[in-house]
Amino acid sequence: MTGDDTAAKLLGTTARLESRGVAGECRGTGFVYEVRIDGGGTRTFLVANKHQFEAASAELCLRLVPRGFDGLPSWGQELTFELTHPGPRWFAHPADLDIAVMPLEPVVAEPGSLLAVSADVALSSAQEHAAAAVESILTVGYPNGLYDPVNLTPISREGITATPIGLDYEGLPAFCIDAATFPGSSGSPVFRLEADPHARVRFGILGRRVTLAGVVAALHERQAVGDVRRVDATKGFELVVRDPMHLGIVLKARTIDECIDVALEAVNLRRAAAPAVELPTEHVA
Repeated sequence: MTGDDTAAKLLGTTARLESRGVAGECRGTGFVYEVRIDGGGTRTFLVANKHQFEAASAELCLRLVPRGFDGLPSWGQELTFELTHPGPRWFAHPADLDIAVMPLEPVVAEPGSLLAVSADVALSSAQEHAAAAVESILTVGYPNGLYDPVNLTPISREGITATPIGLDYEGLPAFCIDAATFPGSSGSPVFRLEADPHARVRFGILGRRVTLAGVVAALHERQAVGDVRRVDATKGFELVVRDPMHLGIVLKARTIDECIDVALEAVNLRRAAAPAVELPTEHVA
């Protein structure tokens, strides 16, 4: 890995989350997100699902890999932050979607010690509508709580959009992805991989430009009902098997900024204007 390895940097932005509360322990994924502030400076946030924060009525534990001097993750090292009763710290989406953010400045003494996804690479509404009906995507997180316990790397999985990004799935700011998605994947960032010959100098992976498309919020499952009997039994028992369909539901990237606007308004700040959006143009012969 080299200092311009975008893929390594993306993996390094994720956080393993452990929520503890009255319902027991819940494990999931979050990631670090940075926005520019109007008037100068930046603010850093943890992005995760609202249900993960709600499950942490007693404690929320964040486990992150620190940023090294070379700008890459310091694999094998871990920063751990345990927050007791974190309820007042996080901010939910104003439309009650399953996404929320938590400012990291009060939690992490040096936010620069963490790698973060920049809001400048988040897909805008205009880019959503300009996207193709089927796009390549990459998710990064901790499906079923899995990760490399030695190097502390998350799991990355590649797939495609299952419904167009430019349409609102079920009338919500969401779309579906065809990528193996399991409990624990909730909160994983979803990146669109767009063919771009200049991707190495434009935030890219394997010759493809990277933009943040959204956050995994849920998954589709199929329930298979069967009948199980013991040999010496006269009474049958119904068995329900949950069969993952490898279809994830992703809340669009703009829902992150909508949460952050709520958080910034609480401290009389606002996001800086978004950079100019690059859109494909048609050329008439």
